[in-house]
Amino acid sequence: MSFYDQDETDINVTSSALPTGAATEAKQDSIITQLTDSTMIRGADVTVGTTPVEVTFTGTTRSISIKAASTNTGVIYVGTSTVLSDGTNAVAELTADSAVSFDYNDGDLAVYVVASIAGQRIFKMALTP
Repeated sequence: MSFYDQDETDINVTSSALPTGAATEAKQDSIITQLTDSTMIRGADVTVGTTPVEVTFTGTTRSISIKAASTNTGVIYVGTSTVLSDGTNAVAELTADSAVSFDYNDGDLAVYVVASIAGQRIFKMALTP
């Protein structure tokens, strides 16, 4: 008896080949490998003081994120090489545990960070093609 109290019937199930282009396990593994190889996440923990430091990455970047450590007691300023520890020439300021993200091709213009006091930390991350 089935769940619905009907008479049981034998069903003949025959295996047949998958159609061309079907999502086989090998094909799915290949797609995952292509995605992994084509987009990488790179990052690091960087100590920042009162002298501007260039935020660098390996390879060409598509977008970057800079996050201030939650333990920071000072302010991190983001800008070009002319950014100063008092915030002059900054395009963004990061207090503890805050972040900024933007599309960025590192061949265009260098990004620098500087802190209002010594011994601050940032976490940098980039998506690379």
